[in-house]
Amino acid sequence: MKMPDSTMPTRPSRLIWLDAARCLACLCVLMVHVTYTGGDGGAIAIAIYDYYAVCGASIVFFMITGALVLWKPRPLGQFMRRRLSRVALPMVIWSILILTLYTCLGFIEWADLPQRLLRILFEPQIPQFWFIYVVMGIYLLTPILGTWLQRATRRQVSALLLAWSMTLFVPWFNELYPPTNTIIDRQHGYLFYFQGYAGVALLGYYLRRWGIVKPRALWAIATIILFTFPLALRHFSLPTNLFTHRLSPNVIALSAVLFVFIKHFPFPVKSSRVLYVAGQMTFGIYLTHMPVIRLIVNPLMQHSGMNYWYGLPLAVTLTALLCGIIVWLLSRTPISRTLGCEIKYE
Repeated sequence: MKMPDSTMPTRPSRLIWLDAARCLACLCVLMVHVTYTGGDGGAIAIAIYDYYAVCGASIVFFMITGALVLWKPRPLGQFMRRRLSRVALPMVIWSILILTLYTCLGFIEWADLPQRLLRILFEPQIPQFWFIYVVMGIYLLTPILGTWLQRATRRQVSALLLAWSMTLFVPWFNELYPPTNTIIDRQHGYLFYFQGYAGVALLGYYLRRWGIVKPRALWAIATIILFTFPLALRHFSLPTNLFTHRLSPNVIALSAVLFVFIKHFPFPVKSSRVLYVAGQMTFGIYLTHMPVIRLIVNPLMQHSGMNYWYGLPLAVTLTALLCGIIVWLLSRTPISRTLGCEIKYE
């Protein structure tokens, strides 16, 4: 029996589970970027944290993007104007603010600042903002993909995803059989032009529209994937990057299971308002989290001596709270939307 899609009764056009997915993915992003190294924990703890956090962070966010923007295609001009004002403009503003702050604090030379500000238009100058540049590229494809998806059958979309899934094994193949010529093998192979995050967005659309498994099968698959990595890492001398590469098959599989699990989770109606507000804050938290981590959280945590297993969750929680306060304060200003910190309560 297919489980019902969780929706918000008071806001029929908004899905509770997508707000929940945003919140979880945002916490995973913070977990990836917090560089807590104090105390004990060992390489196995770091590897496991990174693995699950990578799955829940960018990959789930790309799936959310596909589930939303591919669902209802709009004219390219109208669509891009809206996305540029709500996504790209806040990113540019925060890049300028953060670069200027880092320059004032001595992390960047003043002579390098003008060039780095100019390069914001072409590539991320805050490394953690790479996600937005990729998303903007996916946005340019959405009018084409979205129009096709309105007419495509499930079998046609499945065939396209199956072809794309072949590219997920490229990192594994390259690890087992290193390419003899990096330029030719990685940039001119026929799979190079087909692989990438657009397929993840398409997968998000597919999972929202059709899903993939029944509830019992979902639990079985989730259990297998959740425990495969720690056991393999413990009992076999396998390279960690083979499992943590964002576009590796195990990361995509675990992310898909997580996405479907959240979609079918029976969220209480009372949680709808909290998730609705928190979901809106995730973008602002994403934009503000790096200065908070670098200037506040890391200095506070580095001398604590806490065990890595619970020191990292504490650092992530502290980061989320501080960034949440910043976003809430900025949401009360007239330029909240321009800063990507707008919050609607109704």
